Amino acid sequence: MLIEEFIFLIATLHIGSRFDGMGLCVVSGVGLCIEVFVLRMPPTSPQLM
Repeated sequence: MLIEEFIFLIATLHIGSRFDGMGLCVVSGVGLCIEVFVLRMPPTSPQLM
């Protein structure tokens, strides 16, 4: 599953790179939502200093 998520991440970054700066942000945000809600990527704990 880790390899599929990595390939999905690279694909969304590749698609987003075809747009300008704001398009990359939007496509990356959509990709993140898909990974969290569809692929059930577990959230991590916040960093503590």
